[in-house]
Amino acid sequence: MPHDEVPRRKLVISIIGTQTGHSNLSEALIDNDFVVSTDHSLSDAIVVDLTSTHSKNITDLIRQGRENAGGKPLAFITSSRGLSDDRLVSLAQNDSLVISTKFQKPLIRELQRLCVNSDNAHESSVRLRAVASLGSNSSLNLQHSESTSSLLVAPPGPDALRVNSELNNLHPTFCVMSRQQILISLENAVADKLFIVPDRNRRPTASLIKLIRRHSDISSTPIVIFEKSPTDRHRDYWASLGADLVINSENLNMGAAVAGHLARLQKTQRDIKSMLRHLSFTSAGEMSRLSSPRLFDTALAIRCDSGTPFCLGALRLTPHEENRNTHVFTEPSIYVALGCPSIDLVTRIAPDTLLISMPGADLAHARRRMRMLATLVLDLKFGPQDQPVTFSVETSITSSSQDIKTTQMIRSVMTNFQKTDDPGFAIA
Repeated sequence: MPHDEVPRRKLVISIIGTQTGHSNLSEALIDNDFVVSTDHSLSDAIVVDLTSTHSKNITDLIRQGRENAGGKPLAFITSSRGLSDDRLVSLAQNDSLVISTKFQKPLIRELQRLCVNSDNAHESSVRLRAVASLGSNSSLNLQHSESTSSLLVAPPGPDALRVNSELNNLHPTFCVMSRQQILISLENAVADKLFIVPDRNRRPTASLIKLIRRHSDISSTPIVIFEKSPTDRHRDYWASLGADLVINSENLNMGAAVAGHLARLQKTQRDIKSMLRHLSFTSAGEMSRLSSPRLFDTALAIRCDSGTPFCLGALRLTPHEENRNTHVFTEPSIYVALGCPSIDLVTRIAPDTLLISMPGADLAHARRRMRMLATLVLDLKFGPQDQPVTFSVETSITSSSQDIKTTQMIRSVMTNFQKTDDPGFAIA
């Protein structure tokens, strides 16, 4: 999956509706490094298990899941039977619905995506509150394409004609034959969804999905695979490559409903990421990955009060040769800021020292992030070519805790610096 859809902490999941004999759901979550909890209030996301539910109880479980979720990510999981049920098709149009498999890879992928999206949305709201409280002026540009068309990739034959005809009855669908046509159409927002009827040789389709998922501009494109007789093995295989849904081509309504829901989520998430980029700006109001200290401090205070998990890192630069010019720190500081994803907020509290707020991250992720940033600086030479400047790096990390104050976090992280090549690696 795209690197920006990978969770930054171990996620806690609670399950509603699991019946005896379906414990593989909990086992699959635990095997994929999730924590399963019975306390809905402590969970990062909620899963509603509809796999063994009697048809007359589906509506009650859906309502129960929505009531318990509140504002948390919510996913529904169902079996491959009954996908033509109008209630499930209606559910898929507005909620995340996945099909159960042996190893639950489609569910794992969906939970990771939902929780990352939720973290991004929460961080954008924190920064908007900070901007409002400071009375700052930051213009937001949230323009994106409104395309609702789809692409269909299918080997020539009667199945392709039938699928294309039925999809066109639901929304405009263009049949494409080459990889170049697909990429150009998605890059230029001619379409926002991709349906695939795989050929017998699945390697070209597999490589196409991998390519799309690695493409920075179109990595979140909804991809639905139509198999003649999909099995758990099919669904786990395609999900591991990045497909969002694997379904029988007889269930086109369900496929179109899931793809439409994911396309809307994609547009929303694109807006949120754009907001995160714009809501990092200098004291003069200019968009910059190095934010003003006032914005950083205000956002940090709001984040501490929210009680959501995050880590605070500090990075100190020291030139290997004595240099009293503070301008030598500007270039490596910019490199560090550009090495952070847009969800992280970065500021300079001194010419040689940066603070990095990492929302939704635990200490394990924060440690990897700080090592990566330190390595970025250590591997490069800065300044003019005839007089390059190299730096040593010290880092420190602290994590949020209940009732902790902004000043306490900053004081803690600023008093525990340690060189990154030290095996101990400082954690405040």
